[in-house]
Amino acid sequence: MILSIALWVIAAFIFFSDRYNKINRWFAYCYLLASLGTLKEFFMDKVVPVLLYRYPQVEISAYVTANSYVTAFLYLVSPLCFITLSMKFSDLDKNNKKAFLMIQLLTVLIISVYLFIYPPAQFKFFQLNRVDFWYCMSLYNIGYAVIGSIIMFRSVKNESSHEIKRRKRIILEVLLLPYYYCIITIFVIHTLNLDGLKKIWKDNIYLVAAVLLFYIYIAYKEGFMGVKISFTKYDWHSEMQIANTSTQYINHMLKNHIAKISWSMDNIRKKLEDNQLEELDIIDRSMKQLVSFTEKTNKCFSPKIAGDELCCSTKLIYEALEACNAAHSNNIQVTIDNKDEVFIICDVQAIIEVIHNIIMNAFEAIAQNGSIDIASFYDKKSFCIKIADSGTGMTADQMKQIFKPFYTTKKNNTNFGVGLSYCKSVMQVHHGSIEVISDKNTGAQFILHFPLKRIKSKELAANG
Repeated sequence: MILSIALWVIAAFIFFSDRYNKINRWFAYCYLLASLGTLKEFFMDKVVPVLLYRYPQVEISAYVTANSYVTAFLYLVSPLCFITLSMKFSDLDKNNKKAFLMIQLLTVLIISVYLFIYPPAQFKFFQLNRVDFWYCMSLYNIGYAVIGSIIMFRSVKNESSHEIKRRKRIILEVLLLPYYYCIITIFVIHTLNLDGLKKIWKDNIYLVAAVLLFYIYIAYKEGFMGVKISFTKYDWHSEMQIANTSTQYINHMLKNHIAKISWSMDNIRKKLEDNQLEELDIIDRSMKQLVSFTEKTNKCFSPKIAGDELCCSTKLIYEALEACNAAHSNNIQVTIDNKDEVFIICDVQAIIEVIHNIIMNAFEAIAQNGSIDIASFYDKKSFCIKIADSGTGMTADQMKQIFKPFYTTKKNNTNFGVGLSYCKSVMQVHHGSIEVISDKNTGAQFILHFPLKRIKSKELAANG
């Protein structure tokens, strides 16, 4: 039963990867047909004994007959399915429709002859008592497997595109190994009457499991038969994820209504002689604050990363600091210790904004006559930029909440509590992190951790 489920999983993956693709569909049909063999054996070995016990009035011959019909369908239709897949794989159904139809009609004729010689209701009897049955079934199934394989290999060989040829070759690896294993372990072994190996087909579970893992690996690395698997890392238990969907809806609603109010205000100002009414100015300021709020929250929840560039850590720090100095003229001493100067692969503007936000918070945490120390260094697993201030610091409870969206300790109308949430989101997109160390009245330290794969030394950067 486990083997059947594994085959169903592969079939489902391939079918729903691109269910409108003819190759995907027939590929899935082949795996579903293969699962019938293991399913009928499970039914006879595990289910039928239970049914005989519970429903003794139903004779075992009924179950044997049902098994015979399923076996007939499997043995006779599988080659038809495989040859159809091989012809569609090589576009024979488009390039030579006459040959495609002739092969299918010939296959249907062969199936009809076999049904006349070996009635499907007696397939179980033929399996156990007729050697000629196994020779005929082996000739039919192995013959069609070889013919179908030749058609597909010719298609790969004649393919002009190197990339398509490589992808077709991978498809054959996924399909042919388990298919030929089934054929050999069923038809060759039974035809040669190798009693000790007649149940070896059950080991196909290991091969199918390997094929499934290989399929997932290829789908993750480069895509396979219409599907590409990707993984996104996020904090599933954080308020950030919980708030994201509802906040997007609210922002969308606010933008629509702000646009209506703005249009109405413009019309009112045109109609009134005194267009400097204090009430209209209040509404205008409130709208600007709402616009600022929506822009900041959108940036917080969905940080837009333009792309990776190589930028010197010194440049990142000084450009972020320059904007802060323009906003704050307090008597605050800023020192920079950038002895471990490196180049960081990052979205330059996003990282500058992260550093800027943290430095601005440091300025605001210091009333007067304080200091901000900025340093860069390596720890065991990352390159770090640390921003430490001598401000008021934070309590343990505040430290637990500072990265939560909309949490703020600032009592004004311009801070919405999304700055540090944005910083955390940007660092996560860069596969890094942000750490905070603080105690009340002893200042705070914010440490940005960049993964080493994003760091290049000055020498490596100079060499490209």
